[in-house]
Amino acid sequence: TQMTQAGIAPQSTSMLSHLWGFIADDWQAALANIEAQPEKNPAPEMEAQYLKRLPLDFETPRALADIETEAALDINLEEKEGVPFDWAGSEARFLGKVLHRYFETIVKEGLDCWDIQRVDQIRDSLKAALLAEGMPLLKLESNIEKGMLAIRNILEHDEGRWILQDHQENKAEYALTNFKDKIFKDKIIDRTFVDEQGVRWIIDYKTGEHEGGNLKKFFNDEIDRHRDQLESYEQLIRLQGETRKIKKALYYPLHQKLVEI
Repeated sequence: TQMTQAGIAPQSTSMLSHLWGFIADDWQAALANIEAQPEKNPAPEMEAQYLKRLPLDFETPRALADIETEAALDINLEEKEGVPFDWAGSEARFLGKVLHRYFETIVKEGLDCWDIQRVDQIRDSLKAALLAEGMPLLKLESNIEKGMLAIRNILEHDEGRWILQDHQENKAEYALTNFKDKIFKDKIIDRTFVDEQGVRWIIDYKTGEHEGGNLKKFFNDEIDRHRDQLESYEQLIRLQGETRKIKKALYYPLHQKLVEI
């Protein structure tokens, strides 16, 4: 009877009777202590809910006047090479971006820090840079060789070294922004400086390669293709206050060719 009142269902009468003599006092004390404890999380008292009716003459307030806005501003970011490589594929874009960074580094560090031996040492870093751009593995080795050739060519070419050497108002990868017709246009000029005769040069690297014949026609077509791009650079330079004579040119390191526009 004692066991049943304590909440224990008898299973083996003789065994439980034997144990109850040892645990009964502790069991009853623990049970009394639990019953004496206040409830930790009492149920919150619910407030009475009443329905409220709006007066019969209630009218919704008028909406605020629309905020007058102008057309949203747009930001136009120019591709690194200016004109997309539709004819050359994504591999040419990847190589072009990497080579632009190397040419910028040569300008900043100075030609004295770069020789052919150093070019031979950049294979691993060139490989890592191309992979970071997304160069496919099947195209990797051929573009590593092409990239190293482009850097060797510009360092071994008199006009190439002249482009990279220190000049007055020396700038590489020069970023400018123009605001026109509610559009911000960001452009990056690969190379600009003032030469010994006081002429401002704007030079754009073209890292592609023409593998067919008739190079003269190819370069003439390239002039037509990139003329607007270079003229837009000239306009931005003029807006910066430049009053000197400006010459514009394309430089092809894989052909060791400077083409003036």
